Amino acid sequence: MLDFFKLFFGLLVVVAVIIFAALLFEKFISEEIVNIDVIKTEKVTTDSGEEYYLIYTKDETFENRDNYFHDKDGSRELASKLKEGRRYRVKVVGYDFGIYIPMFLEHRNIIEIVDTKIIIVK
Repeated sequence: MLDFFKLFFGLLVVVAVIIFAALLFEKFISEEIVNIDVIKTEKVTTDSGEEYYLIYTKDETFENRDNYFHDKDGSRELASKLKEGRRYRVKVVGYDFGIYIPMFLEHRNIIEIVDTKIIIVK
């Protein structure tokens, strides 16, 4: 029985280290440049008073949120540049698990706008 607890504790430590590393190095592991057509943007305020923005596209929903681990601040400025009905090339960070996992953002986070195309998307 003692061997089982040693094995269980060892596996628990390994899983905790992997999750911590995934959070800490998320920016370097998952950074990607994607093209998006913005359909709708929405400002969200949490119960604690934190403000962030949701950006809806045809394929995926993104977040625009200040995040220390992503080395990002200035989400308000970025939100003012993202207009509905336009196409953008953006740098995103995060994992898209398809489900909400605590400690991780629910959607991938837009870090910066790389390029803007003046194309009206209906």
